[in-house]
Amino acid sequence: MSLSRKSTPELSIARTPRGEEYAKVGALYLHSAYEPAREAERFLSSEVSSETPSTVIVVGEALGYLTRAVASRFPLARIVVIYFHDAFHRGAQRPDSWHPGAGCGIEEFLDRSLDELDLRGLKVLRWAPSARAFPELSGRVDVALAQLLRERGGSLATASAFGARWIANALANRLSIPSYCPLGALRRLAAGRPIVIAASGPSLLLATALLRENREGAWILALASSVPALLAADIVPDLVVTTDPGFWASSHLAELRRAPGGIPLAMPLSAARGAWGLKAPVLALRHETFFESDILSAAPDRAIVAYPLPQTGTVAATAIDLALALSDGPLVFAGLDLAYEDILDHARPHAFDPLWRDRTGRLDPEYGRLFCRAVEGSNRLPSRPGSERPRQPFALRTYAGWIERRARSLAGRLYRLNPSAVDLPGIPGIEGAELGRLLRGSGLRRVAEPLRAEPASIGRETERKLDALLGSWRRELAAERDAVARGAPRPYLDLAPGSGSRLGELLYYLDTRGLAETRGRLRSEGIDGAREAYLRALARSEEAVERLSGAFSR
Repeated sequence: MSLSRKSTPELSIARTPRGEEYAKVGALYLHSAYEPAREAERFLSSEVSSETPSTVIVVGEALGYLTRAVASRFPLARIVVIYFHDAFHRGAQRPDSWHPGAGCGIEEFLDRSLDELDLRGLKVLRWAPSARAFPELSGRVDVALAQLLRERGGSLATASAFGARWIANALANRLSIPSYCPLGALRRLAAGRPIVIAASGPSLLLATALLRENREGAWILALASSVPALLAADIVPDLVVTTDPGFWASSHLAELRRAPGGIPLAMPLSAARGAWGLKAPVLALRHETFFESDILSAAPDRAIVAYPLPQTGTVAATAIDLALALSDGPLVFAGLDLAYEDILDHARPHAFDPLWRDRTGRLDPEYGRLFCRAVEGSNRLPSRPGSERPRQPFALRTYAGWIERRARSLAGRLYRLNPSAVDLPGIPGIEGAELGRLLRGSGLRRVAEPLRAEPASIGRETERKLDALLGSWRRELAAERDAVARGAPRPYLDLAPGSGSRLGELLYYLDTRGLAETRGRLRSEGIDGAREAYLRALARSEEAVERLSGAFSR
């Protein structure tokens, strides 16, 4: 039998002396011409020795031998299959599968097929003969899969480290931020104007002179980490955005207090605490998380008109979405390097500079600290100036993928000033003269006027309502733990953010790794292993809710 497509080499399928099918693409064999099933089983044994995977991604499956071997050896595991030829998919018709004619891109398929909770026990099996037969498609799939695993790994690590802190910050900020401003007030100031998004990469210093020269034509939306460098250049941004929940992110908020007259701040309630000490009102962003909805429902306030934005792994991507909500004009990134310049990953001055200078000495100089950090961050020595290969730590590679995907729908609106060696397809680079023409060509001049602040309701009554909310969470977790201990069945696979499961939302933020372990053990060990992991996750989550009482300190 012979099947072919114009875009691929000729595919032919024949039978072994024992009657098993094997495939060839041109002169390349995709299977053994004698024992293809045994070949797949031996490959699986070599790739998966003692572990029991919970999710297996088969990349480059052909006639199904490897998939059947996985299903036979690991009957509880979820199997996601990627075919490089439509004919292989037609013969299998697996639901969790992708092929070139699927009607969606590989990135879209992977994005909807795998979430961060699937990472525990995940195994990727690549069938090398298919990769050799379809090298271009194989390369695209490898790039898409690597980016997805970076993103999902980053999300899992972030949620594990900051899930409870997001909630604690949201409680504390709701109790302490004194005033808010609605999005409409900022829209009136930015409408139709070009927006410059100031990131904190080293090249921001090259942009400050251009921004000063064209200040009246630009509306500047600054990432919080870029504020010290902008203020040092006598540039006061029109709006600052932050999403970082960590303790050290409060250092960026402290920098805002130096600005004359105050700078409005856009942030979700889950961002780092400290906004209550600012001179300007806060634009509340909303990531549509369960705890934000609970907090704003339990303690409503007409001053908090939260604007919904998707949760992303980097504040730069959030800044794009916010800029699109403010203006229909062009957007220009400045300082979006996503790589080191020599040993520096940020423009100077920066809020974290004192951390590197603290207690330095002759045997431990600041330069040495920065050098070691740069080498450890990317596992290689700094590039020479002008090197074509940028030094990109893991996190910056992940951020680049997020931003690149977001930019695909913004052709003709999003630009990058003085771009670094990190290529971001879909975001064309521009130089200083082009920036001037872009800003002056709008014919609109920046409007600077104070924002009317809406005072928030904070006090003992708000604290009492939020304390009651925490009590309801504790009771919900305790009731579930008692039910599971009695042997009641539970839909463990539905316990995930966005699934509609209330308990899944609670557990995701309070014990992310415990929830991932529950799902992984269900697929590798069965219901008994999942129940044990679930009970531990519930107990840890109850303890986390108890600790959240400390979020009421202002």
